[in-house]
Amino acid sequence: MPAEIDIDEADVLVLSQGLQKTSKLTFQINKSLQKIATTSSQSSQLFTPILARNNVLTTLQRNIESTLNSVASVKGSRQ
Repeated sequence: MPAEIDIDEADVLVLSQGLQKTSKLTFQINKSLQKIATTSSQSSQLFTPILARNNVLTTLQRNIESTLNSVASVKGSRQ
């Protein structure tokens, strides 16, 4: 005689299997998100000094261009 499973037990079994799959997927997604967070943090730490240096260089460039324009203006007015 085959073992009989009532409908409620079958529902519980199906739901339990679904929850296990969901739990595994959630765990894998969480691991992936942690890796992304770590990589983002490392990128931020690497790029912050680069961006700061770039801002300094941009200011220096503007100052040099302004100085060259002033020299050209003075030179042009003397001629």
